[in-house]
Amino acid sequence: MDELEARFKEWEECRKTIDRFDKILADMRRVGFTLIPTIVTAAILLTNRANPPQDAIYNVAPDTLLTAVFITTMVLVLVLFLLDQYYWWFLLATAARAEYIEETTYTLHLTRRLRQVAERFWANAIPLLTYVLFLGGTAIIAFVLGNPNFPLLALVAVIFSAAMFLLHIIGTKIATDIGKAAI
Repeated sequence: MDELEARFKEWEECRKTIDRFDKILADMRRVGFTLIPTIVTAAILLTNRANPPQDAIYNVAPDTLLTAVFITTMVLVLVLFLLDQYYWWFLLATAARAEYIEETTYTLHLTRRLRQVAERFWANAIPLLTYVLFLGGTAIIAFVLGNPNFPLLALVAVIFSAAMFLLHIIGTKIATDIGKAAI
């Protein structure tokens, strides 16, 4: 097998791998973005503030229980984001490798064109913003419900959001650089 044929096979495998990572991300986001609102809704319904129980099973105030559910939901959002980024970074590294092969071997620029279209439509930022909106939305729901621990929830949402932005920016740069590195 000559060098050109080996590069073509590597490029083909990169395109197949990009497709697999893209499907994993779509499935994970579909499940996660359905699960998170369901958990928040269930928590609100289960901790009925209008008629708190007279005999609390575990002797826990409804506000404390609801705060625990909101913080757990925020942690779930963060964990889902970290899993998302794990696959996103592999996808980016693979796409950068495919783009590198295209630029150095062929006059084909499919991956670069797809990246440019994705950047034009903010495909890189929309999932990140969705996660941040879930965090903010969870804190806002706590505020609307009159949860006395709203400042704590807002602080958690801000800290988690900042961590997500930093991880996303740093990880994206590292994954792209790794993918473009000559092997």
